[in-house]
Amino acid sequence: MTGQDVILQLMDYAIQGTYTLLTPFNASTNAEIIEGSAFYAAGSLGGAVVKISSSDVIDVGSYAFCLSNIAKVELLSAKFIRHNAFDACNSLTEIYLPSCLQLFESAFANCKNLKTADFPNVTEVSKFAFRYCTALEDVDISNVEIIYTSAFDGCTKLRTCWGELAPIGAGVELNAFVVYEYAFRNCTSIEKLSCSNLQIVSNATFIGCSGIKELKLPITTQIEMEAFYGCSSLQKLSLPATEEIGMYAFAGCSGLTELALPKIKSIGYSAFSGCPNIWKVSFGKGHTEAQMITLSETIFGSSQTRATGEANASFPENLELELGENVLPKPVDNTWNGYTWKSVTVVPAETGIKKIPVANTLNVYPNPAKESATVSFELASACDVQIALSDMSGRKLTEVYKGFATAGTFTKTFNTGNLANGVYLLSILIDGNYSVKEIIVSK
Repeated sequence: MTGQDVILQLMDYAIQGTYTLLTPFNASTNAEIIEGSAFYAAGSLGGAVVKISSSDVIDVGSYAFCLSNIAKVELLSAKFIRHNAFDACNSLTEIYLPSCLQLFESAFANCKNLKTADFPNVTEVSKFAFRYCTALEDVDISNVEIIYTSAFDGCTKLRTCWGELAPIGAGVELNAFVVYEYAFRNCTSIEKLSCSNLQIVSNATFIGCSGIKELKLPITTQIEMEAFYGCSSLQKLSLPATEEIGMYAFAGCSGLTELALPKIKSIGYSAFSGCPNIWKVSFGKGHTEAQMITLSETIFGSSQTRATGEANASFPENLELELGENVLPKPVDNTWNGYTWKSVTVVPAETGIKKIPVANTLNVYPNPAKESATVSFELASACDVQIALSDMSGRKLTEVYKGFATAGTFTKTFNTGNLANGVYLLSILIDGNYSVKEIIVSK
């Protein structure tokens, strides 16, 4: 087969199972389409270079080269690589797809010796596309916007995502806007990770990435369950925009020592269980809402886990907290969020929040209350008002009022008859300024 051959289409199973092909095989054809399974299990392509250099080839079908012994692929004009097209090509070491627009499901899955992959124009990497490519070290995904489930799952040697322009010491730089669950599971060689456009880190996306030492999530607002579970090399964690951290999100990150969570509102169950070396947690500046941030009582692991000695039942012994005035709960006698440390040091943090000028007129009555209570204060001018009732952990129980209020005396009566006896917090937000008033329910 030579460059003079004119082949518009290699049909299904055209060379399937062939063991007598000439080597090296040079497919410099004019074929436009390589149909599904055309070279399926073509064993004697071993060591060959598949080089389709004409401008005619646009489509490589499903299973087209699956199980074939191909060493190098240069598809200069191919637009689409269909599902499982090169699945389990264990001799394949390099791919170059400068014109490719889409990689379908499992396109290069199980290529055990694939080291580099270059496809600069691809915008979506489908699920399982490179799963278990255990030798893959570098892949150019600079223009990829969506990475689907398990796309690079098990790529244990993956270090960089820059292609030929990777600077020394580069890590994985993701420009993607959406990355689905398990996309980089057990990619243990990644040391630096930056996700500049990622607002949500999906469930278990980086679970088992034990090599990550440096993590940058500049705009991420939500980190879902088990997202970074077992990233044991991570030491300092700063999440400037994150508001919500899910269950077990950083569980087993045993190297963590410091947390900076300036905008956090909710931390899920056991989010930091198995992190025994954390000594400092900073909530710092940035909380501007009347509702207090919600912290699970068990962010470092449940009391049951501590009692039974289950896996990951390791906890910090000493803790330094940097708390804004509106961050609750406060530590009492070295106890904070359901666990007692040897020592708890509280460092005040500026929150950038001004207290309500009407604080001197703020009143809640009767206090203690039984079936109902009334909140009142004076307003110098008309403005927006929000009032919420929370328990002592900061968990919001009910919204008492949210709306516009005119100048003068503001009063609002709310029900307390459904509350158990105890101390509660009434949080009041007026034009970005806040105040808190304790109310006791006693029946």
